[in-house]
Amino acid sequence: MRIISLLGWGLGGLLSAWTLRSYGHGAYHEVVTELTQVLATSPDDAGLRFKLACAHQEHEEWALALAELERVERLAPGVHETGFVQGQALATGGHWQAAKPVLDEFLAAHPDHAGALAQRARVQVRLQQPLAAVADFQEALKKAADPDDDLYLEAAEVLISMGQTKPALVLIRQGVERLGPVPILVTRLLELAQAQGDYDLALESVDTLQKSAVQAEPWMARRAQILTQAQRLPEAKIAWTALRDRLLNLPNLQRGTPGMNQLLQQAQQALGEATTAPVIAPPARRRE
Repeated sequence: MRIISLLGWGLGGLLSAWTLRSYGHGAYHEVVTELTQVLATSPDDAGLRFKLACAHQEHEEWALALAELERVERLAPGVHETGFVQGQALATGGHWQAAKPVLDEFLAAHPDHAGALAQRARVQVRLQQPLAAVADFQEALKKAADPDDDLYLEAAEVLISMGQTKPALVLIRQGVERLGPVPILVTRLLELAQAQGDYDLALESVDTLQKSAVQAEPWMARRAQILTQAQRLPEAKIAWTALRDRLLNLPNLQRGTPGMNQLLQQAQQALGEATTAPVIAPPARRRE
């Protein structure tokens, strides 16, 4: 197992400063305090040291994580997923060139590890290796039992950076089909579909977002905009009219908010109508 020494990275002088500085507050501080207290009486417990390394890494204390991982490997070589966490820690520290071979070695022994595949993909993005990054992201999505929506978004953004917008759209759509109507995924799907001229998919996405929205009016406007962009003008007129009527029927104070006023003016302009003067709510009276 490849474990890169902190001294090898010129961090030996920093370690004492990192150790002395405050850990901060909250769960991380509590976990570190608890583990450190137990390790004071059981210093050779590799499992506890690995938990401590993971806690440091999750809090982006990557130098402390690397130091603990060295101790873990000395105490229990090959028992814990030190290579994966070390690759994460090196990446957190911006040492992309060093992280890559560590993750390569770990994945050679654990080829189905979705987390390591995703981490290597991120490293390869930083190393300007987008084709390899996309391949790893796709493998990570296949291997992950319950992938995070961010994983789909990250993979799609790499594809977009390569000019492959249509494959990115397909990938995001697969994410929605697999994870359900996660708003951030559906919103990205809407953006890509509209940019690609897939107006049916864009309208489908708007309908999905409107169902869970607190306010329907912005999505009604987006629907009318898409229909206009698609040159489906009779449908667009119906959509703009529905939005205008809904806004005019709102209570004055609700219709008088800047956002609603803007939507009303937008609808009226699209219909070729004179814009309604904005409703201005009177200032609240001061109590004597």
